[in-house]
Amino acid sequence: MGPKTPVPEGNLFRHPLREQINLTHPLVRLVELIDWNRLSVSMSESFVSRRGWSASSPRLIAGLLYLQHGFDLSNEEVVWQWVEKEIAHPTDSRLLEQCRTHLAKAAARRGLELWQNYNRGAPRVASQICRYAHAKQYEFMKKSLQTLRSRVGHAMRDVKWQLDSVAEQSRTALENLIDRTKRILTQKQKDKNKLYALHAPQVEYPAEGKARKPYKFGVKETITTTHEEDLVVGARSMPGNPYDRHMLAEALEQAAILSDIQPEIANIDRGYKGVAIDGVTIYHPGLRRGITCGPRAMIRRRSANEPAVRDMKADGKLGSNWLQGALGNAIHAALYGAGHNLRMILTKLRLLYAWILAVLLNRGDASPARHDANAVQNALFSILT
Repeated sequence: MGPKTPVPEGNLFRHPLREQINLTHPLVRLVELIDWNRLSVSMSESFVSRRGWSASSPRLIAGLLYLQHGFDLSNEEVVWQWVEKEIAHPTDSRLLEQCRTHLAKAAARRGLELWQNYNRGAPRVASQICRYAHAKQYEFMKKSLQTLRSRVGHAMRDVKWQLDSVAEQSRTALENLIDRTKRILTQKQKDKNKLYALHAPQVEYPAEGKARKPYKFGVKETITTTHEEDLVVGARSMPGNPYDRHMLAEALEQAAILSDIQPEIANIDRGYKGVAIDGVTIYHPGLRRGITCGPRAMIRRRSANEPAVRDMKADGKLGSNWLQGALGNAIHAALYGAGHNLRMILTKLRLLYAWILAVLLNRGDASPARHDANAVQNALFSILT
């Protein structure tokens, strides 16, 4: 009797995942169509653990990011861990109180003795400023705000005088904190490049252009989609609050790199009006001279791309970014674009599957489905919804 091929035995307490999930689910079918080896090779340098436990596999991280940005899931819902808070509204009193709190905690961690940390009086003044503003008592509000600004300045100078007694590594962090505190103390209402968040200096205040919401906090981003399918072929952040006309060339360049196709026609909104790019024909609303029926229909079709942005905010994670820093903004822009494309692919697969079932039902094909028309209709309705 010849040797037998060893068969791996299953573990009683560790069942394979494929035995517990529905193999006919659209996501399971889609997994087999993705080239995970290519993703692992291209993303292996980005997911490197330099401390603590070894890094997770790039395939696991990429799959979790696809799910998170494809179905608007939070970090808790994906990996069940703590989620950091969103940036709060940057009022003057709150920013000053945050500066004082960070200075007091940093001094306590490094053994610095402050003449006064104002841990009891400053929070009361900050809360009183909000009450004065709500009651429209602006003179009292300005006096209280000046009092709070003076106390923050005292704490900052007290820490600055003791920098020489701090180690070199801790001194750099304290100097950065002092520089940001100086910016908050000296900035005025009409100044440009103001600091709106102590922990996130990259946050900007671009104009929204809407009556109910004239401004917003965040970073400008540009999205490039195909004309008819609304597939995202480019999404990137634009730090520095640039002018809209200056972003079109970079957006088309990114789309050409990612799709390997040089765009020849760009259908833009009125914000980009007046820009010219070599080799690209640009159409925008309001263009009348020399426009034939085809380009005119294309211009009217541009407004149909707006629901794509709305879907990214409602179903994806375009509305809020939980990643830190300028690099986090750039990564977030690419992720919500990938999540939007994933949702569109799944929608097309559902429609294709529903169409195939409808064709088989109309032909009267010999299948268990034709014996129960109500069951087929219910199945089609569940797929489409």
